Amino acid sequence: MYPSAFLALALSSLPLLVSAAAADTAVADNMLTFFGPTALNSQAAYTFLDCVNATGAEYGLFVEANSGGALVVVPMDQPRRIDFDTTDAALAQCIEASNNVLFLSAESTVTTSASQKGAVAVEGVTFDWLVAQGALGKQAMGTRPATSSLSKRTTLATQTYSAYLDSSGKGCVNHDHHTYEEKECHGVRQQYKSVRFENTHGGSLHMEIWPHHDCKKGDSKSFVVSGKVVGECYNRDTYSWDGHY
Repeated sequence: MYPSAFLALALSSLPLLVSAAAADTAVADNMLTFFGPTALNSQAAYTFLDCVNATGAEYGLFVEANSGGALVVVPMDQPRRIDFDTTDAALAQCIEASNNVLFLSAESTVTTSASQKGAVAVEGVTFDWLVAQGALGKQAMGTRPATSSLSKRTTLATQTYSAYLDSSGKGCVNHDHHTYEEKECHGVRQQYKSVRFENTHGGSLHMEIWPHHDCKKGDSKSFVVSGKVVGECYNRDTYSWDGHY
């Protein structure tokens, strides 16, 4: 075969190769990582604790032993809501940095719960105390396709996230799946018993959920869903929620 014939054959195959590469990229972009529990790692624990202490704010911490061994941070200076955009922006950065090795969230103290009353000042928390309280680490377990396709819209004002909302019980098992626009309060008249959120974008998704209507009053829980990740299930009565990147 003459060189020109080889060139013609190569050029004719190029669109197929490009299409195959594009398809592989699309599949990869649609895959999300999901996580599960593992033994708590001392370095991971102290890295997070040191980060929170470095914020200079007064925070307490307790362990949700019945909810996957999660570490929950609460403000100790005064009863107030957690705000990842202003007052607690540094805390949000600490959570983002450790979010793939620890189960982490923060809670409003406008109305103090029984669990929050057992919170210990972060500066006094040790690895041994965390283990004794039932704290667990977090590890990647695998990947799965996103339930909804990545939004084609690129402006932050119109990005979306997915929610799995279970009104029948705990565990996010019998869930309804919906896609919501960020920076808006969403809610329902009858509460969901458990909720999970999915982030199909590359940036961190900041979520806040309330056991009240209209994203108001106290008792809210705030957490971060890392980019390209299926968030953990929260067994918590939820009437309204808000998320933004």
